[in-house]
This record gives sequence, structure tokens and C-alpha cells, in this order.
Amino acid sequence: MKMIMFNIHDLILFAVLATCALLAALTLNKTTPCHRSRHMLVAFFAMNSLIAIDTLFFWGEGVKPVVFSVSPWLTTIFSVAVFAFGPILFGLIRYELYGRHTVNWSFALHFMPALLTPLYLYWVCHRFPLDIQRELILNLNIYSTPDSYFAVFTSLKKLVPAIYGFMCLHLAFKAYSAFTPTTAASAANTSPLKTAITTRSEVIFLLYLTAGFTAIRLFVLLTHWSGLHFSSAISDAMGIAGNYLTLALLLGLVWLSLKFNVTNDKPAISTEKSDADEAQKLRELKHVIEQFIESEKPFLNSQLSLHRFAQHLGLPERQVSLAINKGFQKNFQEYINDLRVQEAMRLLRSPADHDKTVTEVATLSGFNSKASFNRLFKKYTEQTPTAFRAQI
Repeated sequence: MKMIMFNIHDLILFAVLATCALLAALTLNKTTPCHRSRHMLVAFFAMNSLIAIDTLFFWGEGVKPVVFSVSPWLTTIFSVAVFAFGPILFGLIRYELYGRHTVNWSFALHFMPALLTPLYLYWVCHRFPLDIQRELILNLNIYSTPDSYFAVFTSLKKLVPAIYGFMCLHLAFKAYSAFTPTTAASAANTSPLKTAITTRSEVIFLLYLTAGFTAIRLFVLLTHWSGLHFSSAISDAMGIAGNYLTLALLLGLVWLSLKFNVTNDKPAISTEKSDADEAQKLRELKHVIEQFIESEKPFLNSQLSLHRFAQHLGLPERQVSLAINKGFQKNFQEYINDLRVQEAMRLLRSPADHDKTVTEVATLSGFNSKASFNRLFKKYTEQTPTAFRAQI
């Protein structure tokens, strides 16, 4: 990228930006109810856009002086995206495979290199006067400045995403090898995998994305290594080739995304077979819900919502709501209230709990107020809790 401003190779980077924007738009337009997954994928494409900007602003001989005149920070700050690229991809893959067992506070530690990057850049470059910054950035003297370790920093920019890529590739192949059309619906019962993935097209898209970007980051790492051991002409040519390969990969993702959106991953089988498959999936999901209710009794939590319930199952809200509506002939709130009333009836019948007041029974059953408990209990049993206990 050491050529005059806006040559053909620069335009390739602009094409990468445009393609990432298109993929983000297609991702947001997906019909899947898994919002967190979509937002993580959009963030991933955004990071790839910023990596292209980082390449253009720091290595473009014609672009860099113009950008520097606006703000010296613009030539370096997008390095943050290089360190955020890997954790976002890793978080996306883990969420797609393991659902709720993914994103927590400890996962934020993966972003520490990205968060520390601006502090490092300030210390080695941007705390100095403008004339010194110009020498460091425009003349690349930052590489030879004592105690800056900018060459090490650059090596880490190439190495860290590649390591994350291999970690993600391992998980993606694990999902692909475990996924078959006949076991996709029952995966939630048999394995912690695929709690967010429901179709074969999602697995294929995930595997292509992971394998493709891992290969790109490996090629970038190889380019950096060649620059350290061979002539700059070779590494420059490889760097330019890497931009073309990135664009080719992104265009492939666009094709896959459009293909799967149009086909909606529906196989060419008879309507009867499709209906039978849907009925089987519904029965299996209903069984998963019943097992979870029996083992965990989440309805005893008065703050339980459909969102939290679906998170505990590691499934999209819409899928859980549909399974309850069709499987139990009730909406989510009716289903939970029914379970709470049944628990209250059990406590009111129990001699061991005879000393508990009606208010205590309501609280232990998951109701957040005595008034709502009395109203719903009478609706389901046609008796007040007090009258029910007296009858027993």
C-alpha cells in the first residue's frame, strides 16, 4: 500500500468497506430472533471495516499525510480494531454454539489488549509535539525509536488475530462435525452445542466465515514474517494480495448470505414431511422445557421473564414462546402462573407447611404480591387460598 493516493489498491480497500457495510445490513435484515448473535456479527464486520481503514491510513503513502493533517491519531487509533477482531469472533462463535454459556464479565478480559492500545500509542507517539509525531509516523521512525517496541506491537497485531482464528476454527469444526439435519432439532437435549444454531445453513455460513478469516489472518502473519526476513517488495506485494483476498472472502459471504436468506434453508421435500419435522421439533423442545421446569423450577423466581427463561435454555425468545403456545396451549405468562398456582396448592396441602401464612405461600410460589396471588389462585381454582386450605 505504498503508492500514491487512491490508486487501484486503495479502491480495493474502499470496496472492502462497502462490502462489510452490505454484510452488516444483510445481517440486521435476517429473520432470526437471536438479536445478540446478529449484533455481534455486525460488530465483527465493523471491526473488519476498521482494519481496512487502519491499513489505508497507516500504509497509504498518498493518504497518510492527508489523514495526519486532520489528526495524527487517525493514522494509528484504528489498531484497536485489530485486537478487538479476535475476541468478537470468538464471542460470536461461542454464543452460536453454546448460547447463554458465553458472554460474561470474565469474557471482557479478552478485550484488554484493545483497551490498552490507545494508552500505548499515546505513550510512544502522541504525547510528543506535532513535529516529532510527524517524524515518527510519516517517516516510520517509530520503528527505530528506543524503548517504543513498535515492531513488537506490530507483530502482536498480526499474531493475536491469527491465534483467535485458530481457536474459533476449532470450535466451528466441532459444530460442523456434530451437526446433521436429523439431529439439529434434538441437539439441545444431547449436547451443549448448537443452542443458538438451528439450521444447516447457519453452520455452513459460520464455518465459511471462520475458516476464511482465519486463513486471511494467517496470510497477514506470513506477510509480516516475510517482511522481516526478505525484501520489502515481496511483503508489499503480499500485503496488497491480502487485501484482494479479503474482498474475495467478503463477496463470498455476501453470496452465502443472500442465498440462505432467499432459500431460508428449506429443503425440497414434501409438505407432509416438513409438517412432520416441525411437529417432531416441537415435541422435543416441549420436552426440553418440561425437563428444565422440573429440575430448576425457574417459576419460583418472581422476576422471571420470557427473556430470562429463554436465556436459561440458551434458545431464542421467539422459539421458546412458540413452543409454549403450541405445546401447552398457553402464552408464557399463563404457563408460568399455572405452575405457580400448582406450587401454591402443593404448599397449602402440605402438613409440613401448615404453619406458613398465605403471604408466605405466595412468596414461596413465585408471586410478587398477595393481591395478584389471590386473584390468579381464584381464577385457576375458583377458590381463595384461605378457603382452599380450610377445605383441605
